[in-house]
Amino acid sequence: MSTRAVISAVKNVKGKTSDLFHIRCRVKPNVDKLREGVKAVTDDAIELNVAAQPKDGEANKATVRIMSNALGIAKSDLQIVHGLKSRDKTIEVNVSAIRIPAGQGREEWVSILRSRLETHVSLYK
Repeated sequence: MSTRAVISAVKNVKGKTSDLFHIRCRVKPNVDKLREGVKAVTDDAIELNVAAQPKDGEANKATVRIMSNALGIAKSDLQIVHGLKSRDKTIEVNVSAIRIPAGQGREEWVSILRSRLETHVSLYK
């Protein structure tokens, strides 16, 4: 799969002090705990299963927890910027939190993000 196709799911956004990535996610709440995690990495979005119910922000907290685990960064370095009350969410990630080596370009960042997410695709889809 080409990096160009992935940019529709993971795109670079210029921030005030640093580069930010927006990752589009499609979240399926209220699944069995054994199926919780990254379900798939597609060209359109990162598909996630969360065991939490979609009430009182529990599914949003679980989404951030799963993404932080998959990307290997702190939960505080992720923020849901769109879709707090929707299955379709946009999560903002600061590039500096990902610890990508200096000198890497946008396409390399996207490849590294995609690779990290793909290694966490759950066996229980």
